[in-house]
Amino acid sequence: CVYIYNGQRFSSKEEVLAAMAGVPRVSAQQLGRQLASTTKVEDVIASLFEHYSGGDRLLQLHEATCLALSVAATMHINVAAFGDIRHTFYQFDTSGDGSLDIAETTRMVKAALERHHLGLSKARDHWHVGDSGEYLSSTHKKWLPCRVLAVTGDGSVEIDLKRGAYLSTATQLMHLRRCGTQALHSPGVPLRLVQAPSWRPMSEKR
Repeated sequence: CVYIYNGQRFSSKEEVLAAMAGVPRVSAQQLGRQLASTTKVEDVIASLFEHYSGGDRLLQLHEATCLALSVAATMHINVAAFGDIRHTFYQFDTSGDGSLDIAETTRMVKAALERHHLGLSKARDHWHVGDSGEYLSSTHKKWLPCRVLAVTGDGSVEIDLKRGAYLSTATQLMHLRRCGTQALHSPGVPLRLVQAPSWRPMSEKR
């Protein structure tokens, strides 16, 4: 698909990321102001939705993936704010028909932006090799003891429960915590901003 950034069209994710190189990422204060201007954020979402949804006015998974990167580029945030886009897509597909309408897309994007803002506002927890912590397993639906095996320059970490896979700082906000401390997300008690919206019957989708 075609990605949109600063009014230009790019044919690959690599081209967009290259165009964004050197552009300062948005600060927590700047993103907070943008989120406070609901109309501005919704205008960005509506414009990109119009481009990607086509004649059926619905987004399929591959279209939502392109939209997510274009939103991230436009808002100057890390696309990791959307998490696993496949999981995020189905989380907000509340009708279960395999597509997102404009309302579902708006909720998905706003949730990602709010989550990213919360992450920017929260002081980064610096992990070191050998640190003990707890990892929120999506499979087991609970916090599991873990140990940090490696830390990269950008703050990503490798833990003994996920050998060979590095957890980005965005992922750490939701899935990694110090032993006994509270995290942004708890099994069974999701935050409003990452929780899927209320279910609506498919007949309501236009």
